[in-house]
Amino acid sequence: PEELARVLSQLLEMVLHACDIENGSLLLVDEKAGELEFVAVNGESREYLLGHRMELEAGVVGDTIRNNEAMLIGDVRSSRRWSREIDERLNFQTLSLMCVPLCIDEDVVGAIEVVNHATDSPFDENDLNILRVATRLVGIALEKVEEITLALENK
Repeated sequence: PEELARVLSQLLEMVLHACDIENGSLLLVDEKAGELEFVAVNGESREYLLGHRMELEAGVVGDTIRNNEAMLIGDVRSSRRWSREIDERLNFQTLSLMCVPLCIDEDVVGAIEVVNHATDSPFDENDLNILRVATRLVGIALEKVEEITLALENK
């Protein structure tokens, strides 16, 4: 798990670099617990969020995973789906966000959520397309990690 955590962190860094964003999270579904877990976090909320768990249906991430659909929210204050709970706890201000489902094969295993464009302007469809592509690459990388892990276990 420590090696996987390092890989996930590096993959998230790659995604954020591609999108020119500082704050983002990679969350995975814990089917047994019925929860989402923050397994990789970049940005000022890292200490609090890493390892944090929340209900599977919670907020934008929950909707993204449940519907297997990317979401772009240009102004979170005008969205019913966005939950301010984490912002309030961290004294952080989310302005806009994007969330894309993370899939291995056809299965949704989690999501990548990014907040606040580097320019403080809202995200747009171009930003969302970049995040979609980067997240797809993360899914492919995780699929390969899974294949390698299974091959090593079967030796």
